[in-house]
Amino acid sequence: MKKLQFFMVSLLGVLLAGNAVATPYWASGVTGEWDDPVPWGGADYPVAGDIAYLNLGSTMTVDGTAEQADELHLASWSGNSDLVSLNIINGGSLEILTGWTYVGVAAGDFGRLSVD
Repeated sequence: MKKLQFFMVSLLGVLLAGNAVATPYWASGVTGEWDDPVPWGGADYPVAGDIAYLNLGSTMTVDGTAEQADELHLASWSGNSDLVSLNIINGGSLEILTGWTYVGVAAGDFGRLSVD
């Protein structure tokens, strides 16, 4: 019985490790540069393997740098009319690696992606 329990716990650990999801990042109601950790809550900014969430009046800028994320969400999500914006300027780029880019997902959401 102990061998079966050990096997099941080991199997569960392998399955959970294989299904780990990207760390979400939130920028809620802030303005700043993509590669500055402060607007993202101070921990870090989104990179490959992460999902970037911009929400509730956020305005982020990718200014002359090459950035990556696995997925991007630009939407207020609250039925709130706060515009959520991402501006890519001065030769900057944002590569979405494995997921989707969502801009203004639901009715009442406002999102803007600007590339100049």
